[in-house]
Order: sequence, then structure tokens, then C-alpha cells
Amino acid sequence: MKKYNFCLVSDESIEIIQKIRNLYSEGKNVEEVDNALSSLRVPISITVEEDEKQVNINLSEVIQKQGEAFVQLRKEMRKQREMTEKLLEQMKKQQEYIDHKLEARDQKLMAALNQSLEIRKKLEVIDFPNSWNSSRH
Repeated sequence: MKKYNFCLVSDESIEIIQKIRNLYSEGKNVEEVDNALSSLRVPISITVEEDEKQVNINLSEVIQKQGEAFVQLRKEMRKQREMTEKLLEQMKKQQEYIDHKLEARDQKLMAALNQSLEIRKKLEVIDFPNSWNSSRH
């Protein structure tokens, strides 16, 4: 947490900060400044005071670790995407199977209903003369 609106800079870092400032004023971007500092063999590190202890952090190592983590994350995302595509394909096949089975079931049901109607009509035709004869008496 920052308590004050200033940073303490060691004497040996002032020259490097001035060099960085000059590179940016020349229109260099972050990568170009980083390359220039690397070519000068300037260690890219910061010292942070944490719980009243000073911790030295090498930014190059941090960036390298972040890059490695990023590569790993991309690999994991690719695997997840492939798994998702496989699952979607499997769900599509299952839905097609279900639709096919439902269609077949509906066709059988309609055939059974039509057959039942035909039989009923035939029974009515057969039964009609008997009911007509019995109502005449």
C-alpha cells in the first residue's frame, strides 16, 4: 500500500532512470527501451520494502515466468476448446439419435392408431346391419 506520493530511488539507479527517460523522449517503445537496457547489461530489478524488509525483485525473471505461465495457460485453453468441441459433437449425435428414435416411435404410434381406426370402422360396418335389424323389431 502506498502511503506517500513519492518513491525512494538509490543513487546508482538515478543514471539508469535518466537513460530510460531519454530513450522514451527519443520515441522508443517499451520493448525498445527493454532491449537497450539489456544491451547495456542493466539489471532490471526493483527493491520493494515489505514488512520492514527489503525484497529485490528481478523483473526479467518475473516477465519470463509470466511468459511461461501464459504459454501454459494457452495450452490449457486449447485443450479446453478441443474438449468442448468434442462434447458438443457428442451432444449433437445424441440429439440426432433421440430425434430419430422419437420419430420412429411416433410413426409406429400413428400406424397403430390408424390400424385401430380401420378396425373400428370395419366393426361398425359389420355391426350396423345387426343393430338396424334389431331396431326394426
